[in-house]
Amino acid sequence: MIARTTRAILILCLAAHAAIGSASDIDKIVRQQYENRIVALRHAVTSDTQVFDANGRLLSSNTEGPWNAFGCVKIAKLEITPDKITLAASRVTYRFNDFTGSFVGQNQSNQIVAIEVRLDRPLASAEEAALILGKVFAPFDAAAPDPALGYWLARERARVSVSAKPANRVLLGNGVFRVGDDGVTAPVPVYMPEPEFSDKARKAKFGGTVVLGVIVDHTGNVSKVWVERPLGMDLDEMAVDKVKTWRFQPAQRQGQPVAVSMQIEVSFNLYTKPKP
Repeated sequence: MIARTTRAILILCLAAHAAIGSASDIDKIVRQQYENRIVALRHAVTSDTQVFDANGRLLSSNTEGPWNAFGCVKIAKLEITPDKITLAASRVTYRFNDFTGSFVGQNQSNQIVAIEVRLDRPLASAEEAALILGKVFAPFDAAAPDPALGYWLARERARVSVSAKPANRVLLGNGVFRVGDDGVTAPVPVYMPEPEFSDKARKAKFGGTVVLGVIVDHTGNVSKVWVERPLGMDLDEMAVDKVKTWRFQPAQRQGQPVAVSMQIEVSFNLYTKPKP
């Protein structure tokens, strides 16, 4: 009887040791994947303390700011416990270079961001950890020169509809062209800070899409903006004011930058914090 009891205790001890070893292996693998890496957050949250659930939903403040100031971090430390993954990171910022028409950066700040991902159960594998973290951070390609920047530029271009359709109130002449005419290519958006909601629209939980007509000049700046399809609730004015600050890689005609007249659709969608 004593021998059986001793054997049972030994088996339990070995099982516990294997579990501890497995958890340690998961922690080591995930740390190698993420520590000292610049990654893009899926939400450019301004808070320095961010809490997510295992599905990537924000449980803390959901106020978002410009992606180039709040959308990227460099992970300094990652730790896994049975109920959460905690990360300590620093902000990485980018600035727009008017001369080159592109973003330059990877300027690491001293601003520390504490990120916590709450788990429903202990992690079973490094693959499961990567799947959960992939709902908080954008996927990255280690071979890409700057995958975090690439993610945000692609997301910004997808978020705003820059149409090849000419504006209804087309302002042509003086070197302004239509996209598609005589081989004119569309300008490529590179810097598109989001317009803020008006107080009136936020209180009414009102959203929708504003259609603007714009002229993007040969340097990639927005030189003229007007409303083609209004939305109301002061959102048209918010969209116009912000679009004036946007920057593009200029349209091209026969290999030379030119000004074009076209439409832009700006969507206002309220992001609501999920109930716990």
